[in-house]
Parts: sequence; C-alpha cells; structure tokens
Amino acid sequence: MTDNQGRLQVEAGYLGTCLLYCDAFTRTADRAADALFTSAQNKVVLAAMRAMPAGQPWDVTTITGWLRDCGKLDAAGGPVYLSGLLKFGFGSAEAHLQNLESYHAKDMITDLCTQTLRRTADTPGEELLDQAEAEIIRIHSRLYHKSGFVKMSDVIPVVMDTIEQRMLTGKPVTGIPTGFSDLDALCCGLQPGDLVVIAGYPSRGKSVLAEQVSFGASAKSYPTLFFSLEMSQQNVMDRAFSRTTGATLVQVRNGHGLREYTAKIAAAGGDFSELPFWLDATPGTDINSIIARSRIASLQHHVKLVVVDYLQLIVGYRKHGDSQEAEISETVRLLKNLAREIDAPVVLLSQLRRPPAGMRDPRPELSDLKGSGGIEAHADVVVFVHRPKFGEDKTNSVPIVDVEFIVAKQRNGPLGSVKVLFDCRHVRFLNSTKTPEATINDDGGLDEIPA
Repeated sequence: MTDNQGRLQVEAGYLGTCLLYCDAFTRTADRAADALFTSAQNKVVLAAMRAMPAGQPWDVTTITGWLRDCGKLDAAGGPVYLSGLLKFGFGSAEAHLQNLESYHAKDMITDLCTQTLRRTADTPGEELLDQAEAEIIRIHSRLYHKSGFVKMSDVIPVVMDTIEQRMLTGKPVTGIPTGFSDLDALCCGLQPGDLVVIAGYPSRGKSVLAEQVSFGASAKSYPTLFFSLEMSQQNVMDRAFSRTTGATLVQVRNGHGLREYTAKIAAAGGDFSELPFWLDATPGTDINSIIARSRIASLQHHVKLVVVDYLQLIVGYRKHGDSQEAEISETVRLLKNLAREIDAPVVLLSQLRRPPAGMRDPRPELSDLKGSGGIEAHADVVVFVHRPKFGEDKTNSVPIVDVEFIVAKQRNGPLGSVKVLFDCRHVRFLNSTKTPEATINDDGGLDEIPA
C-alpha cells in the first residue's frame, strides 16, 4: 500500500465514523480542516456534514439527500461511494484525525524543504536556518497546540478545581515565586502566560533582580531559559558565584582573597551544574530567534520561565518607515504572544529614559518607559526598580542600600511598592528583614552594576 492509499483510507475512516455516529463529528468538527483531506470527493462529503443542522441527528441517508438537493451528489462520489465509506467507520474519529494531522505535517515539511531549496541561492545560511527553524516550530504548534472556542460547561470544572486546590493548599503564591516575600504577596508570583516587565534607570539592578529570580526559580525545579543580550556567560556566572558564596564580585573577578571561599565555590559549581537552567548569551539576537529558541526549549525541556535581558538590545522587526517605538511595540507584542503560547511567564527587562544629569532619581512612572505605549499596552505586570538615593549611595560607597520595587501595573492584581535591600558588593537583593549572610571585609570600592 502506498502512502497516498493509506492516507485515503484514513480519510475514509474518519468520514465513515462520522456517518455512523454524528456526535463524533460534533466533537471534532473544529479540527477537521479541509487541508487535512486530499480527495475532492471527501472534501464535498465533509462540507455536507458541516451543513447539517446543529442538535439534530443525521446519517448517511440524510447526507445523501442533502447532496442530491444541492446538486453535489456526483461530486461526492454518488450513493455507492457514500455507502462504501461506512465499512471504514471503525475506531475513534479523534484517532483518525490525529493520523490525518500527521500526514498534513509531512506535507508542510515537504513544502518547507522545497521553499528552502528555492531560497538557498539568495539567502544567507544563518538567515535560512533561522527561517526553517521558526517554521518547523510553527508546524509543531499548529499540530499540538489546539485552540478554538469551548463551551462554558467544559471550562467551569477545570476552573472550580483550580480554585478548590488554592483553598486547600492556602499558598499565597500561585505562580513561580520571585524569592521576595512582599513582592510575592502582592503579585502571587509570576503567572503562566504573563508578560512581566522589569524596568529601571541604567545601573539600578534590573539584571540582578532578573538573575536572582531566574536562578531561584530553577533551584525550585522550574526549568528556566535566560537570554543575556548585554552580558557574557562569564559575567552572568561571576555574579551568581558572588551571590552564592559570599565572595564579593570584585574578588570573583580578580581572584584576590578567594582561597577562603574555595570550598564554597566548588560546592556552588556543583549546585549550578544540576540546575534546569539554560543560558543564551548570544549578542545581537533578533526577536525571531528569541521566539524560536524559546519554543524549542519549551518543547524539549518543558521550560516554565523565559527571561530576556533586555528589550532595547533586541534586534526587532521594522518595516520601512516604522519608528523605533513601533518596532519596540511589535517586539513586546510578540513576546506577550510567546508567553501565552508556551504557557509560561516571560520576564522582559527594559530601560527607563535617563533622568537629567545631576538630578536625583525621580519616582518612575509608566510614561518613563522607552517606547512606553507598546510596553504599557501589552505587559501584564510592570515592576520598577527604584533607588531614590542612587547618587549619594555611589558617592559615599554605602555597602547596603535601600531599594523599592514598584508594581506600577498589574492586570490581575493590586498596585503597590515593596521595600528591599541591595547588597552592592555581592550584587544581590535581600528581603528588607533579612540580614546579609556575608561579612564585608575587603577594602575595595563598590562594584559597578551593569543592569
């Protein structure tokens, strides 16, 4: 039997099952697309099934009569062909459709290969690879991420069960915990499908916060993908070792005075190796690559958190004549769609417009976001990292400083602010009630925080 003959039998199996049990078609009609069928006759029969009155039973006789009245009986193969479909009507309609979707996936992959071969002469290899990768993930999404309308009676049991579980557990955090108790109390953690924007003026600690949340989530067994467009892998891990071992960032970077931390560094290295944490520090990454790699990570590693550091360094998609603000807005929109698609929070870092030179940091507002219209519109949560005494702290080399996390937008929760501490030499935020574990015993100055 050829591949085409096998496919025609599967088409006949689906149609025959639906002719015998019309409720099978009702259950699967939203998935039964014309593109899954190759036979013109079968497409006519499928159209006849769609035309049947909702809520009323029908069978092969009803379908035959409707086709005759519409003058389409011959196009559907005639009464003999329709009756012949019934002998293939065994198995479940869902199983037949799954096989048809598999055949259709082969068609799409074949078309992709053909199109790729046509573009090889005029398209750079890296761009060709990115396009092919994105299209393969798109094919997978079409097959396995089903969508469409659902009846409320199907939704309510799931919703009620979720609410009941929340009542039984009594946990204040229903999403991925950030590691900051007051922030989690305000936001209930990072919620699946949300786009969370962390914003602040340059060097205020945005990247530090994102890194702490990411490593903390992976330590709690949430697979995490971190895109660092600003810093190298070495820079990200230097800061992680400083936070974890108690050695200052200066010590980790220059090696002085590290001998007393040797055991802690070795232990931290082993712990980091075990984390479900993936780091992508490719500079100049474009938005299509970020989306494609996130999809792959979601499919292969079941990633539950994606972090992108930071928005203004993403190479966006700009049409001719578009402004930078339009480019940023489109980038943010695509990342919001990504969060919904992979059902995981996407944390996006963003710069604020720099305040005038010599001026103490004003309290951030949503209008201070670069490209604020698109960011504000698409983000579910916006958190500002605010250091009101930044200039004084830097001048006086204060090791522990007061910081405020401001929740300026939350689509499904209250607004508010959270007081925390920032340990400058160990590049880490602390809950305001927590005493720093490491004793500051070096004579070095404060580290510059590229955030």
